[in-house]
Amino acid sequence: MKKHIDDKVLSLPPYVSTAWENVKALYLKKKDLIVDLLDGTAISVPGLAEEEIEEIFNFHAAYIEKSHEHELIEEDFKILGEEGESPFRFAIDSLDGISGAMEHNPQQANMPPLPPEVLNKIAHIARIVSPEEVQSLAPPVDGCNCFYCQITRAITSAAPQENRPKMQDEFVGEVADEELVFTQWAVSEIEDQLYLVTNKLDTSEQYKVFLGEPVGCTCGEEHCEHIVAVLKS
Repeated sequence: MKKHIDDKVLSLPPYVSTAWENVKALYLKKKDLIVDLLDGTAISVPGLAEEEIEEIFNFHAAYIEKSHEHELIEEDFKILGEEGESPFRFAIDSLDGISGAMEHNPQQANMPPLPPEVLNKIAHIARIVSPEEVQSLAPPVDGCNCFYCQITRAITSAAPQENRPKMQDEFVGEVADEELVFTQWAVSEIEDQLYLVTNKLDTSEQYKVFLGEPVGCTCGEEHCEHIVAVLKS
């Protein structure tokens, strides 16, 4: 029979096979490993190598640390439930409760923003408790402010849409292509309604634009970019 030891199970056939949550304590008695279970049973496991004993103790220590962390997190959820501001009081008494709450709800699309400190707390807890579930969360719906979408944005470190600063590329995206050409031309007034248009990249390229009657440019084209540059100057 094969031994199996990981972060969830301690299986040392034919002596013991149980989840770590059922183990109260481990200790050595002479060269035997003693496994104390929560039901009061003490199981003696002989013949283990030193490396195996060390591995078992390491997994048990890791489980205890993780369990303690989860207890603190559950307490945080209870605090959130007690201190949350109406109408956002949390009726979550255990970590299992958040899974049911994590569902997009179009009826809540116009909810006011949840307090940032609450969003940060939930995001921190979710990343610790269920990192796998965080990766599989459906993306928030654009423009929706329901509980799920707000929480998901916080968990995925994406700020709510109304609070997101506009990025430079968003501004650039709003500028029409033809407007980008205007900066290429320097415009100077020669006299009333007559302008000199110079290419900034090649100052030898110059055109004269007349805005009187009729409107025209020395380039010979109607509605050319040089006329537009003068009109925009």
